[in-house]
Amino acid sequence: MAGPRNSSTDRRSVGRGIDHRRRHDRGEPPRAVGRTGATRRIAAGALLAAPVTALLWVPWYARRGPELAGVPFFYWYQLVWVPGCAIAMFCAHLLLRRRPDRDHS
Repeated sequence: MAGPRNSSTDRRSVGRGIDHRRRHDRGEPPRAVGRTGATRRIAAGALLAAPVTALLWVPWYARRGPELAGVPFFYWYQLVWVPGCAIAMFCAHLLLRRRPDRDHS
């Protein structure tokens, strides 16, 4: 039985120039400790779940009134969600995108 494998002995990383030393051994500052990543993922999930829930819960908006410019509520409610979904997806993208490391050298 082979011993446990760690990243420094992993064959996939051999010869690829991967530095397996710890961050403090390389002189890098410690990463921020916290739940920022988890909080952003939860917020992005909520932004994406809101339009889905609002549009799949048909009994909530399956009625004729109130009308807007002669268009029944059923139709204009769905049309309002088109840009709403785009805005929600854009905001979720902003929350989840990875920022490139800033090199201050």
